[in-house]
Amino acid sequence: MRKKILFLLTMLLLLPVLAIPGNNTVYAEESSASSSALAEESGSEQVVDSLDWDIQSMLEELGLSVSAPTQVQEKFTFSTMWNVFSNYIGDRIERPFQMLAGLLTVIIFSALLQGLYQGNMRAGTETVFEFICTLAAVAVLSEPLCTSFSSVEQTLESGSEFMTLFVPVFAGILAAGGTVGSALCYQTGVIALADGVIQLICHVLLPLCTMVFALAIVDAVSPSVSVGGLLHMTKRTTTWVLGLIMTIFLGVLSMQSWVNGSVDTAAAKTTKYVISNFVPVVGSAVSDAYTTVRSSLQILRNTTGVIGMMALCILFLPPLVQLLLYRVVVGIGTALAEILGTKRLLRLLQGTQQALAIAFALLVCFGIMFVVATAIAMTIGKGMT
Repeated sequence: MRKKILFLLTMLLLLPVLAIPGNNTVYAEESSASSSALAEESGSEQVVDSLDWDIQSMLEELGLSVSAPTQVQEKFTFSTMWNVFSNYIGDRIERPFQMLAGLLTVIIFSALLQGLYQGNMRAGTETVFEFICTLAAVAVLSEPLCTSFSSVEQTLESGSEFMTLFVPVFAGILAAGGTVGSALCYQTGVIALADGVIQLICHVLLPLCTMVFALAIVDAVSPSVSVGGLLHMTKRTTTWVLGLIMTIFLGVLSMQSWVNGSVDTAAAKTTKYVISNFVPVVGSAVSDAYTTVRSSLQILRNTTGVIGMMALCILFLPPLVQLLLYRVVVGIGTALAEILGTKRLLRLLQGTQQALAIAFALLVCFGIMFVVATAIAMTIGKGMT
């Protein structure tokens, strides 16, 4: 990272020569290549190359490229985003609808059996039929939900690995652009998020999803044991913990970034004033070149930041959409079970909703913390030039 920062700072010293009057043609040629050189030497292109091929292809379709930032204005539109994202998740939403068909079949069959044996069979036989229908619903739910929970864990680990690669590069660009204090706060905070918070989520909070689903099964098959209150408490506790972590992280990072951003802005304006007034003969030209190079670094900073946020959103999008659809499917099943009076299935589905809500909250919380932290770092020092 030190070598990258030294290269970027060297660009600040060498490019002023191009701003001397009479070298406009040379400056035009060099400035067109400087963006690509900065992107390559800063490590931004290496970060993009480390992504999966499908994510890289989506970024190209959206026009997001660190070496060609002008494409963002042409391709990065709402219609383009809608087309790209809809095609990307189109093949990943079949599983929830398959689960919906199986779940509705089990609920309707259970209600029909309940209507047939009501008043015509002994209590023991009725219990056996309810138990069999509940196990059938568990068979329909267990495999796709466990696969989804495993996908959430893999996505969080992949997001953590991406942040470990992205954050030092982006912090180096911030530091080379003059926001050294903000770069230090960003790297320290987000690396702590990637290392510490992800361990808490994957090893403490995420296993709660499987535990809650298991408790929902117990609640359904054992009418003498009611754990609905425990399930609700687990969900509320997880939500409060995630909210507390997100509030502390973003609050501390925001305050540190704003304070350090003011210091960085003052230092940058002082440097520009000193160059303009105390460098003999070509002071104003050097000052203009200094401003131009800083503007190029800000373009690289903004482009790299947007690519980082979009890459994480693309990575998180499939499991988020799948979890959302699973919640809709389970919600439909819950409403139908309540209407038809299948109490065991109703308790099972209500507990399953709690497990899906926890997994959904984990992904959303982790993604929001990274995206907002990067957005804060991008906005610090916008008026420094």
